[in-house]
Amino acid sequence: MMFTDIPTAIPHIRAGKLRALGLTAAESSPALPEAIPIAQQGLSGFDLKAWYGVMSPANMPRPIAERLNAEITKALTSPDLRDKLLGMGMEPIALSLDKSDAYVRTEIARWARVVTISGAKID
Repeated sequence: MMFTDIPTAIPHIRAGKLRALGLTAAESSPALPEAIPIAQQGLSGFDLKAWYGVMSPANMPRPIAERLNAEITKALTSPDLRDKLLGMGMEPIALSLDKSDAYVRTEIARWARVVTISGAKID
């Protein structure tokens, strides 16, 4: 048994080498419609997704960051790239700079709480 992201597992699932027992995300995935979210299997509230983002230096001028964001959004909404990512089990979502910042801050707070609860020490 293991936990991994869909893009890593999907080639092995399609080849019949792995069987998906569930998804950690709260909602099902079009890439693995047969995999039922863990939250729907009796562990309500379970919601964990792998995500990817593009980061920049904190002091990057806002106009440059906005231009970079616009180009990434343009790429993610192009049919060719979108289809390729969906085929890999990834869901391309383009966020504004402010929404991206808010999401990252939420994730940092979420995982900081997990680290605190676990008692793990970071030196």
